[in-house]
Amino acid sequence: MKTYSRLSIAIVAFSCLLGGCKPAYHPAAVVDPSLLSKSFANADAATKSSIDEIVSNINAAHYEVALGDLQKLYEQSGLTPDQTNAVLGVNQFVQEKFAESAKKAAKPK
Repeated sequence: MKTYSRLSIAIVAFSCLLGGCKPAYHPAAVVDPSLLSKSFANADAATKSSIDEIVSNINAAHYEVALGDLQKLYEQSGLTPDQTNAVLGVNQFVQEKFAESAKKAAKPK
């Protein structure tokens, strides 16, 4: 009987290690879209306008539009490393939000 209870405890402990007792860390979940505004603070007026539109679309949950605008922004030449990192981080955040909203929309009611 002791062997059975030890085996059970070992299986539970191993499951916790594999499954992770802690919540998963998702770096994109902590990305703030306003990072774009901060990274592009010294950009020209047209780029700042584009950033404002992207942030507005994210806040309005228009993720598909925001993804397209982020792609255009990323393809611009002359982005600094900070700007590139901000665009990529926010892009990952928006992709995850878009996937979540698609799953919710596909769920039967």
